[in-house]
Amino acid sequence: MAFTISKREASFRELEKLVGVSETTGPNRGPIVDKIEAADSLDGNGYSWCQSTQNYAWVLANGELLAFGTASVWAFTKWAARYEVTRPYAFDFVTFDFGESGGAFDHVGQVEKVLQFGSRIVLQTIEGNTSPTAAGSQSNGGGVYRKTRTVDASKVRFFRVPGLCPHPARYETPAHERARLRAVILAKRAAGATWATLRATTAWKRWKALGGK
Repeated sequence: MAFTISKREASFRELEKLVGVSETTGPNRGPIVDKIEAADSLDGNGYSWCQSTQNYAWVLANGELLAFGTASVWAFTKWAARYEVTRPYAFDFVTFDFGESGGAFDHVGQVEKVLQFGSRIVLQTIEGNTSPTAAGSQSNGGGVYRKTRTVDASKVRFFRVPGLCPHPARYETPAHERARLRAVILAKRAAGATWATLRATTAWKRWKALGGK
């Protein structure tokens, strides 16, 4: 049984590696910020880069542009409208209305956890070009940070872009591998293999080495 992972989760794994990146040579500039902007479809650099961060992680994970590589949150919401969902889950994209642009396209992040859902939503996210705390600009703050946000449900939109990552092996964690091997073992057992036979297999030994119980 081959390991698979969604494009969204693979992109999030790349996004996690960017946490702590910040502007170092001027507003919206820095060696890694410049690389993030160079991966999108907007010429030049030195512009707001929250959407560019999501695109950069997506490119690293999946080898393709996200929403044609747009650097615009507004354009992303238009492209992703067909994937909009009302209840968020981990790895969905979230866009925010901070009262700056007349809609939920002031800023974008990716959901790590949904801590509360209702008329008020509490999210743990990773976002680019934001501030590390509630102080400072939330939509043009200068770094990639893990955030916990409490937001009104009417001020956010969620998007679940589909697809499987073409390079899943890069992202298989021990927990993923353990679950995959367990499924293999149970499938063989269902097909008639005895427990004694299974305990002698490489799959069983690896599963036990990973903490399988």
